[in-house]
Amino acid sequence: EGGAGIDATLRENARLNLIDAAVKAGANELRPETSDSPAAQRAVALYEKALKFDPRNLDLNIGLGDARLIIARAATGPDQAAWFARARDAYAEALNAGPTGPKLQAANAGLGRAARGLGQLRESIGFYKAAGNDIRIASELGEAQVEYARSLPDGAEKQTAYKEG
Repeated sequence: EGGAGIDATLRENARLNLIDAAVKAGANELRPETSDSPAAQRAVALYEKALKFDPRNLDLNIGLGDARLIIARAATGPDQAAWFARARDAYAEALNAGPTGPKLQAANAGLGRAARGLGQLRESIGFYKAAGNDIRIASELGEAQVEYARSLPDGAEKQTAYKEG
């Protein structure tokens, strides 16, 4: 009696423990100084496995986006664009989960970085602006604005782009 309820509770606890372990293990692979693609590949594998149990998990999707960005920056040719697109997709899924505070900032900053990597400069500017104004994001926003203005063919358009920044 009550066996099904116990099994459901155990399954749910196991699922939550797995997700928590994946978040921690992935973060360990992606220490702040990490620019190592193999470490990022291991983190991607951890996050993707855990996301099968909780596809809309905010922390997992942000971590997955971060890992995919590292891989994108190390990749070349068409693989690079594919990894930036995959990073963008993970951050977009995180944003769909309705984050607030620092997690909202992380999702928007990640979207800005991924869009910029894809050459979508105007879109990246919007994401950076939504991400807030810490020094790193402000610097990346400024760089994206300059890149965007330089990409415009018309002098008047360039002036307008610089003024809008």
